[in-house]
Amino acid sequence: MVVDRLILDVLARSRIDYARLLSAEEWMHAFNGRLCAEAETANAAYRWMDPPELDSYLGGTFESKEEDNRTRRGFKALSMNPGLNFLLREVKMTVPLNCDMRKHVKCIRYTTLPRQVEVKDERITDEKSGGNANEAEIRVPDGTPVPVGTTFTARQSAPVDKHVIVRLNEMYAVGH
Repeated sequence: MVVDRLILDVLARSRIDYARLLSAEEWMHAFNGRLCAEAETANAAYRWMDPPELDSYLGGTFESKEEDNRTRRGFKALSMNPGLNFLLREVKMTVPLNCDMRKHVKCIRYTTLPRQVEVKDERITDEKSGGNANEAEIRVPDGTPVPVGTTFTARQSAPVDKHVIVRLNEMYAVGH
């Protein structure tokens, strides 16, 4: 990327800063490897959502929402961090990582170099800023079947559509 080159050129003037950046990038590289290894061996991945997103799973596949500009991201983000509870969203989805599911998982690359992508414009192959590494994000493409054994757990106070819960409960385990 052009911006990467500009940043590296400026840092190259100071060997200490350049060395620090390279060291940090090595740590990010190691983190990326560990994240992928976790996705290949863990029993589950997680997604936290607001109740309206539950509708998107009624078709039995992962589907990204249509954004304001009428495009789709093309993937759903999952997390390998079971304790994240992203932005205190009210529904937790636990996705079993069986052999079939692992075939669809795309590991992403975190980097110490700046990455600012609008959520609506983010694509499955985009890198993420290392400042977001706590998300421990992996991605699955739209159309990936939601595996048997997936569970949805909503907070007691969550304003969920009871009809959606009944329909989801026919396919998956739903707790409320």
